Amino acid sequence: MLTRGLIGRAGIAGRVALLAVVAGLLAGALVVPAVGAVGLVTRNAANNFNNMKTGVIHQLPVRSEILDSKGRLLAYFYPKGIDREPVSYNQIAPIMRKAIVAIEDSRFYQHGAIDIRGTVRALVNDIQHKTVQGGSTLTQQYVKNALILTAPNSQQAQSAYAPTLTRKIKELRLAIHVEKTLSKDQIVAGYLNAAFFGTSYGNQAVGVGAAAERYFDTTAAKLTLPQAALLAGMVENPVRYDPVAHPGYAISRRNMVLTRMAQLRVITKAAAAAAEKKPLRLHLSQLQTGCTSSSAKSAAYFCDYVVSLMKQDNAFSQAWNILNSSGGLKVYTTLNRQDERAAKRAVNYMVPQPPNGANPGGNAASEVLMQPGTGRILAIANDRSYGTGKHQTLINYAVNQPYDGGAGVQTGSSSKLFTLLTALEQNVPFGFAQKVTTPATLTGYTNCKGQPTGPYQLINDSPGEKGAFTLYTGTAQSVNVYYAMLERKVGLCNVVKTAAALGVTRADGKSLLKWDGKNSPPADNLPSFTLGSVNVSPMSMAAAYATV
Repeated sequence: MLTRGLIGRAGIAGRVALLAVVAGLLAGALVVPAVGAVGLVTRNAANNFNNMKTGVIHQLPVRSEILDSKGRLLAYFYPKGIDREPVSYNQIAPIMRKAIVAIEDSRFYQHGAIDIRGTVRALVNDIQHKTVQGGSTLTQQYVKNALILTAPNSQQAQSAYAPTLTRKIKELRLAIHVEKTLSKDQIVAGYLNAAFFGTSYGNQAVGVGAAAERYFDTTAAKLTLPQAALLAGMVENPVRYDPVAHPGYAISRRNMVLTRMAQLRVITKAAAAAAEKKPLRLHLSQLQTGCTSSSAKSAAYFCDYVVSLMKQDNAFSQAWNILNSSGGLKVYTTLNRQDERAAKRAVNYMVPQPPNGANPGGNAASEVLMQPGTGRILAIANDRSYGTGKHQTLINYAVNQPYDGGAGVQTGSSSKLFTLLTALEQNVPFGFAQKVTTPATLTGYTNCKGQPTGPYQLINDSPGEKGAFTLYTGTAQSVNVYYAMLERKVGLCNVVKTAAALGVTRADGKSLLKWDGKNSPPADNLPSFTLGSVNVSPMSMAAAYATV
């Protein structure tokens, strides 16, 4: 008991000392004595106070929105795990504004950045073991929260609430600046937009807008008295007064707020008593958690590709940095919901999602719809549900590996396009005829270094596909041997370069003309390239076809 008492007195003495120092600095800043040792000390303290580097309050983080081509919500993206949607003063229910001032700083409209009377009262409450109100003003709390939210790293965030004299003085200087810059109503709105209201699904609810939506599925403007009192009570300790995890504590704290409001005659005692009898009546809204959210469910792989593209592509580096720091972006995409539904039906029809008797091998199917000429990606679909659950995956089989994609697929006869285009560029006529046999063993291929490669053994899909075929009939019937012979004629190297010029890469994103770093040689060493033997992504092939 003795030790506890000493510690308690030391803590109180520390707060008294802090009050004395701050008051002295403020007085020195206003009236500096001209002579005497005391005047010199005060002047030096005032200069230190006025010249101390405090930094600035940057833009507070705000959740961003990823939208489809018609501006409808696809998913929210939370910078640093912060769910925050700012609202204006007039968009906050008056009872919410009154509740927060009553419980956090009842003299807010009478004092400046520091409330001497409030600080002294807080000291007395400490001695009497009362915890009705803290010593910091609403403005100081706003500054502290803002500095935490805008800190570039965890170390600076911790320094924003460290119990040090230096931190308190910096906080006070910023609070004085805020009081000079903003009106009282603006500060109330600012505080309510920067207050912490608990964590859910790994994301913090910051601001009354996000809190109203999360706990009551409503807007800040429609909060009722019991709801406003609950939220106002949470800011002191969002973990302890979490109404989901600790409903009993939350109700007690809410009722304390109601009592305080009645004491200040913000509401009547009858209104407070009636509100205290109300149950919590939470109406928890489902948090939109990125690409796994319900709003993105039908186009989750499209959503995932957008996020991965912004993360990996240097063209979006600035936007990606903003997305993860201050946020507040509206990311408009080319997603067409109708095309997305059609693509999803198509892949599930061709290869049903396992487990399914029609797909005993657990094979996968994917599709990318891209608009020719513009390259606008309209849909991305896979025959798997997006997620981490059973029979789900986060691998986007439709795109390259750097964008959360898979190992790619062999494209089969789709790659004959590159041989056809190369032939047409070399003015090979549609009447160009070749005699085809099946099976066949072909030689005479060379790579881009002029080195021989092959031989190439292959067969046609049908034993009857033999004899003379022209470029027209060989294309119409997709004759394998004819195209392998055509590839040899126009040059294997030229065919691979045509594909590369159309944007085709390996599924790992590497050039077709280089080793993949594992087992696959450059594509110009593979006569089977014309029959799609190199693994590429559906996205890569769709882009090539859309370019033609």
